[in-house]
Amino acid sequence: MNSHRLLPVTGQSCLSPEEVVRRLGAEFDYCNAVEENAVSPREKSYEVTIADAEASPCRLTFRVHANDGVLIEYDSSQHELETCLLLKRCATVLNYESIRI
Repeated sequence: MNSHRLLPVTGQSCLSPEEVVRRLGAEFDYCNAVEENAVSPREKSYEVTIADAEASPCRLTFRVHANDGVLIEYDSSQHELETCLLLKRCATVLNYESIRI
């Protein structure tokens, strides 16, 4: 299965999960973030779904953890192709680089 990891550009720190959600919410018309059980109050994590519209079949769902960047796993090669523009926008708004793994 193909995946991408979004990480801060060299010399920068990871954004907090709350800041990631805030920026994605400002960029995408649909951004649903569900807080997951945290290990500690300082280490919140979220399951996030982004799309250009709530009803759009073209969407990305991933988890955001403190100090861990963003890992995006695709359902298929077709899913990766269909969401490549969402991935690029996500990386740009977070000021992260995208690494295929």
